[in-house]
Amino acid sequence: MTIEKAMRTPNAQFELRHLEQLQPSFLEQVTTGTSEDDVYYVTLSDDTIIENPNGGDDTVCSNVSYTLPNHVKNLVLTGTANIFGAGNNSNNILIGNEGRNRLNSGRGDDIVYGGGGDDVINGGEGNDFLFGETGNDILNGEAGNDVLEGGEGDDTYLFSAKSEQDTIIDNQGHNSIRFHTDLSLNDLTVEIQNNETGGKDWLIAVKNSNAVLTIKNQYTQNGTTPAVSHFIIGTQKLDVNNFAKYFDISLTEHTESGQTIDGNDDNDYLIGTSGDDIIDGKAGADIMEGGDGNDTYYVDNVKDVVIEQAGGGEDTVFSSISHTAATHVENVTLTGSANIFAAGNNSNNILTGNEGRNRLNSGRGDDTVYGMGGNDNLNGGEGNDYLDGGNGNDVINGDTGDDILVGGNGKDILKGGAGNDTYIYGDNDTIIDNQGINTLKFSDGLNNAKLNLKTIHNDDGSQSWEITSEQGSALIQNQIGADGSISIDRFQFNDQTYTAAQFQQAFQTLKAETIKFAGTDGDDTLHGNAADNEIDGGNDGHDTLYGHDGDDILREHSETYYGNEPASDDKLYGGNGNDKLYAHVGADLLDGGAGNDYLEGGEHNDTYIFGKGYGHDTIFDFNFGFDSEASLHRLNANVVKFSGGITLDDLEITVEKGYDKTSIANMPDSNKFVSNPLLDGDTWHIRIKGTDDVLTIKNQSGIYGAISEFQFDGNTSYSTGELINHFKLPIPHMIGNTNVVQYTGQPVEELNRDVYNNFNHTIHADSDNSDLDLSRYTSVVEYRGNRSDETITLGRGINIVDTASGNDTITDPGADNTVIMFGRNSGNDTFNPYGGSNTQVLFKEGITLKDLQLKTGDDWVLTIKDTGDTLTIHDIANNNVDSFVFGNGKSYTADEINKALITENTQNNGIL
Repeated sequence: MTIEKAMRTPNAQFELRHLEQLQPSFLEQVTTGTSEDDVYYVTLSDDTIIENPNGGDDTVCSNVSYTLPNHVKNLVLTGTANIFGAGNNSNNILIGNEGRNRLNSGRGDDIVYGGGGDDVINGGEGNDFLFGETGNDILNGEAGNDVLEGGEGDDTYLFSAKSEQDTIIDNQGHNSIRFHTDLSLNDLTVEIQNNETGGKDWLIAVKNSNAVLTIKNQYTQNGTTPAVSHFIIGTQKLDVNNFAKYFDISLTEHTESGQTIDGNDDNDYLIGTSGDDIIDGKAGADIMEGGDGNDTYYVDNVKDVVIEQAGGGEDTVFSSISHTAATHVENVTLTGSANIFAAGNNSNNILTGNEGRNRLNSGRGDDTVYGMGGNDNLNGGEGNDYLDGGNGNDVINGDTGDDILVGGNGKDILKGGAGNDTYIYGDNDTIIDNQGINTLKFSDGLNNAKLNLKTIHNDDGSQSWEITSEQGSALIQNQIGADGSISIDRFQFNDQTYTAAQFQQAFQTLKAETIKFAGTDGDDTLHGNAADNEIDGGNDGHDTLYGHDGDDILREHSETYYGNEPASDDKLYGGNGNDKLYAHVGADLLDGGAGNDYLEGGEHNDTYIFGKGYGHDTIFDFNFGFDSEASLHRLNANVVKFSGGITLDDLEITVEKGYDKTSIANMPDSNKFVSNPLLDGDTWHIRIKGTDDVLTIKNQSGIYGAISEFQFDGNTSYSTGELINHFKLPIPHMIGNTNVVQYTGQPVEELNRDVYNNFNHTIHADSDNSDLDLSRYTSVVEYRGNRSDETITLGRGINIVDTASGNDTITDPGADNTVIMFGRNSGNDTFNPYGGSNTQVLFKEGITLKDLQLKTGDDWVLTIKDTGDTLTIHDIANNNVDSFVFGNGKSYTADEINKALITENTQNNGIL
């Protein structure tokens, strides 16, 4: 039996599971094998197996330590116990279990699998294959040409002058080579060879011997992590960089992007590369030298030393103990939750605390300090520093320099010290500062209407100010000194700055709301108040503007596109009052609220809100003409959304030709667009029945007008064309994306352009038309006439013509399909079919053969009996009509109609 059969056949698996349930035998067993492939189950190390030479491929499965007897080839250890297994002089296969095994394969050419656990595998004599599999394994090929593959885990390979030709294959974990104690670095040579995969093999040879250890793919192609990262020789443990340095090996091509370099529990000396290295000495007093690149160090011992040179990149230390940044190290981050400190140096440092109580001293540079969690003490030292307390009740000292102080969450004490300092308004802060020209900056979107100023008169004649709002509070101690000196000189709201006197006066006159509102290029939320506010959201950003009470002006200026999409979508809420809302680029939402409001959405897909109680609102917007160069993403699809349960039946619509353009604030410039903006619409007045609420839409039309869709509660929506149909408005419009409805009395120049030729057209006659030319149309055209006498020239596509009453002349210059409808009250019509195909006369409902008379000749004249209605078909011989169809669906050729209806052939009496 092969080892594969022993491990993988169903019967063998059943037997192995059975073995796990066996109780150890207390009596020594003696078993004699057969000439077949035998499988033995051993539960006692002293069990004896007797096999004869050539007695088959035999396997022992054992849950105890066991050495194979002569002539038995395979050993499988089962269970999870920490046991050993040994081979013999044959070519053995040994397989470990899930425990920690010691596996000695013996003298043959053996294959050994460690299985789970941290195993020790010795190949002995012969050319062996040793596989550590999972766990941190030790592999020793010993004599012979061996292949060693550690697998998962941090594996160690043993090598000596007697090892002969060994090969390591392992690109998993942090692996080591331990050289025999009889070797030194001077006994070794290292050669690098390119392999077939593009990687680098390292060949480590022992001088004056045949022993060579090959590390396959020590570096894979473009790889930066070595297969073997540490080399242990004598009392020295060298990382790959020091080992390479000793043998004058350049690692530049592998280290430009940096390496991860780990020490052990000893005192390590770790050297980085020219790239961005991650160096962790682990336990022990380690020396870590990163070299060039932006290096990261992990410190956990007070005796750890970090070495960096000037110009050596921007480096960071993560420390679980108190730590002072070494010279040329820029950043320190404390980890864990212990109450420890960090200190900077003369560089521009970034210090970051942990979740404990930290003392963070930033030093002389222009530093950034984050307290994070805990009640921290932050000290800026010299330089212009940014100090942020984070969570907890912090004490923040700016010291010298122009500093920015942020208390964060908690009850914080902020002391700017010397210099012109800026305080960020926060939650429960106390500000102490009587030096320099200082500023208190309020966050964007602060609701000024909810801002309050309380003056506290102190015993020494000074005044403290307490400023409260929805966002927090700030107590400025001795804001006005007894000598008239000022602590905080300037108060900043967005881009507007006010002196202390202006700020105080605004509250004394109850007009704090007169402070103007201006946003940034970021995502702003700005609130107005009861006054007449002017609120500017700034450029770009996803802004939300609230006018609240008063007659407000809300503006957005976004103009940036990223690819096909605008940079920002803004929301503008007018609130009460007669407001003006101006958006620009973006899919914006505009809600005027109560009052008579004016709204302009600008470019892209905007949504307007309207409902009961909104007053008389006016919208101006636009769309783009659809032409062969149009970019569909630039076609505006603006929406009016009715709120409050309004339905279509609650509305009535009137239309005025044209619109007043004098009040348009942002009329589109056609020179800015590839496709021209359409600006020739009409004025629609949409009234909510039973109220005084009216929505006026300027530049509205049935095709690509200001508004494309009307939405109602319950996910109900109607296109402009559907709205026109519902209210029976005689306005050209679209039905879906392929059907155009026209009226001959309306201007149709825009619709007659070539780009619309492939659309389906329904044309209604709503006035007297003496001449109608449809020859430019190449798609489906359905014409519905009126009582006037019309002359119609058809197009080259599919034509369906119902001229209604009147004496009409229809000319078909050669259409693909033509249907001429004829019936009672159609008048005296004439049809000139010149070479078309699939031409059809369709008799209207109620007409049968018995109702018709036919006069033949060069022209045919069909007459409806007892009426004056006639249809004359010119030159019937050369331009035959293909079929005559009746309302019941029956169709006849011209010959069949002629046979039934000619006056000379009365015997048919109208029956075929």
